[in-house]
Amino acid sequence: MKPMILKMKNISPIRKNLLYFGAITIILLTLTFVTGCASGNTTSDTETTSQNNEVEQPSNEVPSSNENDTQEQDDKEGWPEVVRFALLPTEDMEMLGRTYEPFINYLEARLDRPVELNHPTDYTATVEAMRGKHVEISTFGPFSFVLAYQRAGAVPVAVRLSTPEDDPTYESFIITRKDTGIEKLEDLKGKNFAFADPASTSGHLFPKAHIMNEMGLSLDEIDSWFGNTTFSGGHEASFLSVLNGDVDAAAIYDRSFDRFAERNQDHPNIDDMIIIDRGNPIPNSPFTVRGDLPESFQKAVQDAMLDMLDEKENYPGLAEFMEEINALGGYFAADIDAYQIVIDTAERLEMQ
Repeated sequence: MKPMILKMKNISPIRKNLLYFGAITIILLTLTFVTGCASGNTTSDTETTSQNNEVEQPSNEVPSSNENDTQEQDDKEGWPEVVRFALLPTEDMEMLGRTYEPFINYLEARLDRPVELNHPTDYTATVEAMRGKHVEISTFGPFSFVLAYQRAGAVPVAVRLSTPEDDPTYESFIITRKDTGIEKLEDLKGKNFAFADPASTSGHLFPKAHIMNEMGLSLDEIDSWFGNTTFSGGHEASFLSVLNGDVDAAAIYDRSFDRFAERNQDHPNIDDMIIIDRGNPIPNSPFTVRGDLPESFQKAVQDAMLDMLDEKENYPGLAEFMEEINALGGYFAADIDAYQIVIDTAERLEMQ
């Protein structure tokens, strides 16, 4: 079959023009379709490139809670899971435990760790508890702190103030009853005397050194100068020993006298209790942390102590606790140099 050939010479001019117009229209439509497809591909490529660029942009989103938890864990690396707190046995331990309960609750909230209260039997046991890594934080008297600093690496982080205007010191009182006839230091000669604990600063070291200075006694002479000396085990025990007539006089720290008297206000001898002498200023007792623990932990404990004055109304019972322990002035950063006088006194008494 032969192909059909359109012969233009037999077509009228009008029909010829229509054929030309139709062909041109078909060509233009074809070009439009091809251009549109190319444009569509370009738009698609542009969108793809834009999407790729968006993926590569750095994220400005806040880190997830998991990321924050990881950071917090890193900040607390090496922290103890439970913070064990040793309380120096200056008074009845059951009563001390109740007194310190609001403080323990506050410390748990600040450290985000449970705090476990420990009750050492005496001052030396408190030092040994820190040296043996059985506790992480502890209260100490000035001399027991010196021992803990030298033997257990204790770090002083804070010292309390009775009021914002007070000096960071306290004193030792010599107490007795009126019926003993003791009115001044000279009258203690030949009497029965109670010290608190061998490692007590205000209950042993400073009053002993003070009596030696005032009476012109040597270390070899002081014990025999009294009729008899004993260690009661604590300041409250010394107060009760005098109150009950077991000894004639005793040495206790100044802030305890009124508190012990109030606790025993119904005792028949309470009105006979008197103070006959007070010693030289003693640097206040420091709050300490074990030195081998992370610096971040030590700082967290210190920050908690220094913030107590501002935070006392935000935690139940904290304000009453600070009043009870004579810390109405809050806490300030401790300075190891302040305890040089304690070291010098201990050396004089050959207790180093």
